[in-house]
Amino acid sequence: WDALLSDPGRLDRFSYATGDSLDRPWRLEAGRFISQDVPEYGIVDGAEVRHQITPRIRVGVSTGLLPEPFPNLRITDDLHIGTYCRWVADEAETLSTVIAYQKTWFHGTPDRDLAIWSVSYFPGPRFWVSGTVWGDFYTARDKLESVPFEISQALIQPVLRIDASRGLGVN
Repeated sequence: WDALLSDPGRLDRFSYATGDSLDRPWRLEAGRFISQDVPEYGIVDGAEVRHQITPRIRVGVSTGLLPEPFPNLRITDDLHIGTYCRWVADEAETLSTVIAYQKTWFHGTPDRDLAIWSVSYFPGPRFWVSGTVWGDFYTARDKLESVPFEISQALIQPVLRIDASRGLGVN
């Protein structure tokens, strides 16, 4: 009982979104959220504006604070600004790709310059594959890095769905 009273709980997501329909190509989301188009940004306490340029291309900008990636999700002094462009091949979104850029500051000091490229391919209901590549840019302020750019993470995830409730995936 004492542990329950001493733990104030955790707020994972709480946001308001408006727009994003055929007659309203602009979308705004504000609060604590994960970007629909670039979940790689992580949880953002801020806002994102997205515009559907064509039925296949949309662009967006988000800004806000990044909570700690630990169980309490405490708000920190990590400021984030990100921008992206998402393209889909067809109305069913069987193939899509996102190119994104994220700039962060820690206590007002430039921290990370991150480029993100992700691709998703859904040829049918039983199989899909997605992949993401992260690359970091380094400047003269980064004393430990001798190269201006390096791939910091690359993931691929194929999934085979056996039936409606079971599947097999590999990371």
